[in-house]
Amino acid sequence: MKSTILLSAVLISCIVNAANHLPARIVMAPYSIQSVKPDPVFNAFRAHRQGKGITTMWSRCDGSLNVTCFTVIRTYEDPTDPYSEWAVVGAANRNSGRNYRLTDETVTAGFVSYRIVASLANGGFAYSDVETVHIVQQ
Repeated sequence: MKSTILLSAVLISCIVNAANHLPARIVMAPYSIQSVKPDPVFNAFRAHRQGKGITTMWSRCDGSLNVTCFTVIRTYEDPTDPYSEWAVVGAANRNSGRNYRLTDETVTAGFVSYRIVASLANGGFAYSDVETVHIVQQ
């Protein structure tokens, strides 16, 4: 009986210790595609070619009052790959309206994926779906 209790205590200690020392690469970055939306923030999100750039438009839900600002990010890599690098395109402070727009003028040919990151008042993040635009030529 004592050996079972001791073995259980050692096993629990190892599990807790291992969980505290996971490699940093397993922890998902704020711009990772695999994230959980803490509450409904985005009502709609679209990206489309406009002139020589890409315009992103989004609207927030009525209940998303805890959003402090929005950041638009993009990648030319596979948006489903957790190791893809996302670059910040621009940001918008939360205003009294529900609709937002930001145009990215610095795009090059290829598949460009966009996503919106909403910074929450509690320090967390909420993520929009991913929109991909194919640019054939400049």
